[in-house]
Amino acid sequence: MLNKEHAEECKLRVPFVALMPRHAPGAGQSSTKSKCPEAWWVGDGNHRLCNNASITYGHPSKSYVDPQLAYGKLVRSQRASCTPRVKLALVRMSTFGIANDLNNAVKSLHMAQFRDSQLILLPPDRAELAKVNLSTADVARPWHWLPDRPVSDILSLSACHKYLLKHNRTWLQKVADQGPTAELQAAVPFNVRVLGFKWRIGAFLSQIPVEFRAQGLLWWWSVLSTYLVRPRGKLAAQVAYAIGQHPSLGSVAPSPESLLDFRNSSAPYLFDLGLHVRMGDACGPNAAPQAGRRCITTLRQALLRARSSTTTRRCSTGQRRGAATAQRCSDAAHSLGADSIVYLASDSDSIVHDVGSLNGAPDLPAMRVYHLDINRSKYDSRTRIEERNHSGTRRMQILTETLLEVAFLSRAQRLAGAMLGNLPRLAMQLRVRSQYDYVSLDGRAWCTKTACKMDSYEKYGNI
Repeated sequence: MLNKEHAEECKLRVPFVALMPRHAPGAGQSSTKSKCPEAWWVGDGNHRLCNNASITYGHPSKSYVDPQLAYGKLVRSQRASCTPRVKLALVRMSTFGIANDLNNAVKSLHMAQFRDSQLILLPPDRAELAKVNLSTADVARPWHWLPDRPVSDILSLSACHKYLLKHNRTWLQKVADQGPTAELQAAVPFNVRVLGFKWRIGAFLSQIPVEFRAQGLLWWWSVLSTYLVRPRGKLAAQVAYAIGQHPSLGSVAPSPESLLDFRNSSAPYLFDLGLHVRMGDACGPNAAPQAGRRCITTLRQALLRARSSTTTRRCSTGQRRGAATAQRCSDAAHSLGADSIVYLASDSDSIVHDVGSLNGAPDLPAMRVYHLDINRSKYDSRTRIEERNHSGTRRMQILTETLLEVAFLSRAQRLAGAMLGNLPRLAMQLRVRSQYDYVSLDGRAWCTKTACKMDSYEKYGNI
């Protein structure tokens, strides 16, 4: 079995074996093709889990863990003093949609933490920058959706990231431009490693710190997401201003500080259902056909599926699974009744306009549906949103609107959206929950990858 130190060097030759976990004593031998590559043990070793539902949602008999304990572990690792003993994990930011890029950053934090390293986020290389119509990116501003502001306006940086920006920015910029050459690595006293991931590779349960493993991957991913994504500075001020431009949300919107405080898992729910309907460059009338994408193109269709779905609905509890739990999950699937409060997020004006036609629909109860009052025509295109030539002002507008959408969705008790995409998954991750409850509008399960296109658990042993 390869250890962590050798995994990165071997990743290109044996990508799956390099990331396979060590097996627990007595778990037997497993291969990457096994139905149970993630056998793991808790307590006295008598409770073996061997299915993807348990890996995602945690051990059926788990006792819920306060996420503050996990935040504390991340703080001790990522904010430890930047001394020569600290290992650095360098990761280039991706150049996709906003939620996709943020989920990639979450995965980067996960792998850095797993490798006992502090995360350093670098700009994309020149070829990737060209795809998003940018020529250069400064190491302090590595994200193409926020080219005029420091990335610390949205992401929590490690101690070494802050140290290098303050004391050795020239070196860090050279690494971003040239890569970590032998000469550059010799110039600093740190152990530097570059991490890169393929979208097909998800996360393994054994990569979670052992004290939190029984909570499952989705809980851990929520901890990572809420630790990392923290809007502040001018970006937070922009979001706060934008909230005031939506008077229809006035009766339900909390203060901007409360809305953007994703670590506050005890904040009250604002909505019974958070519904995301993706159109735009994925499913809109001008979108290019995409193999494997299952589109829902009307609000009524989405609500009917969110209300009555059983085969596409997932839920978890903090108790043992059994008939009683299954019944509660089934009943909750039909709980979208009269006077339910719904938050609708969409990149389509036509979807939002459908809200007015819901009144009096014989197959849907009367609901209160809230949404942003914005012009969504900019999202209706055949070209991917990230590949269009946006001004700095337009990039900030798109980022602000997206942050508002995921923030309001995260305050819903139950989420519904297509799990192939990143926005509904990010919204669900931005609140650490004792119970996760969502409806997959495209029938795919939540995952940690860029796109949940395949059952990677069955094939590769990861989620």
